[in-house]
Amino acid sequence: MDFIEYEGYEESEVIEQLEDGVYLEHFTAGLEAGEISEPAELYGDPEHSAEFWTKADSDISDGLMCERYIAEELTGGAESERELLHSAAVEGRCSPEYGSPLSEVGSHLEKLGLEVTRESGCTIDEIREALDNNEKIICAVSSVSMRFPEIGDMTGLRADSLVEVIGVDDRAQDSKHILLNDPAASTGGTVIDTAAFVSAWEKGGCYAVFVRNS
Repeated sequence: MDFIEYEGYEESEVIEQLEDGVYLEHFTAGLEAGEISEPAELYGDPEHSAEFWTKADSDISDGLMCERYIAEELTGGAESERELLHSAAVEGRCSPEYGSPLSEVGSHLEKLGLEVTRESGCTIDEIREALDNNEKIICAVSSVSMRFPEIGDMTGLRADSLVEVIGVDDRAQDSKHILLNDPAASTGGTVIDTAAFVSAWEKGGCYAVFVRNS
């Protein structure tokens, strides 16, 4: 599979409301997520993981779709987007106006018996390590910052979307990249510059959901 450069998000009238407080007070410097270590390696198996991507039909199902990708890869089964939205709404895990709060991202995977850890203030090195350990990762990011990295430092941007990180590519000396299964993109395995990803990730306090087989 040939990965394409990240093409951004489509405009949406619905902005996902993430958990209160998650994205507050995270616009200043100090997080170490942007630090890029030296090993020139490819972390994860992005070509394989990209095979489980499908585009989201709904603006509020990005978190559930990331869980769907992981469920299919780790367990072999996957509910449809409509089924996931219905069950999440019935169980109070997803609002029809705002989508899933961060505290509920990963709940579907927990129901399937997978181990889920939720953390803020994470780093790229932690993502590298998780991928090396065959873990799956969902990150909260600013769609605006990812689409327009030139304004990524603008005050007021916040995390409004969720993506699955499926690879970290450090092989090129002068160009480091993150590979994503982004429910809003046009294909799986989209590629974004590591610095641009970190800028978008910082808008959500570098929040990540780590998933592994129990």
